[in-house]
Amino acid sequence: MMRFRINLDTPPLVLKKIYKNSKGCLPPVSDSLSSQDLITLINTHRRQRYEDALYHYIAFHKNVTDEIHSLMLENCNYDSGVADAVATSGKASMEILEKLLEHESNHTVEHAKLAIIFSGKASMKALMAMLSDTSEHVVEAAQIAIKRLHENKNSIHDSQ
Repeated sequence: MMRFRINLDTPPLVLKKIYKNSKGCLPPVSDSLSSQDLITLINTHRRQRYEDALYHYIAFHKNVTDEIHSLMLENCNYDSGVADAVATSGKASMEILEKLLEHESNHTVEHAKLAIIFSGKASMKALMAMLSDTSEHVVEAAQIAIKRLHENKNSIHDSQ
């Protein structure tokens, strides 16, 4: 049995009915869509009641780009649910994650901090600053990242 997936041919009326009948859920977006297809999908379904639910799937899509993440965030006025999806997607750039650090939702800020830590691109200065964060998850992740940086530095030093 083939499971229904949202594609470029899926009209808004169909998604409205699915969204209403499933109490706020949508089927996944087709994996075969290109980045340009995702932009078309966003534009086709803009300002629909189910728009944020659609964005949750697109945020994790294999062909999502920074342009798409930015477009979704702007379209939904940085809705915390969409911003959380972008931050936790593992696909957001440092630029987008840094913008999300300014978000009004503490949850979104925490997700952005964790994404920065797990990206491996956080500087030692940034990690040290995160040790005084109010979120125990951020503090613990920063401690682990700092420990790994020290271990890596020591292993490089030992191999020389």
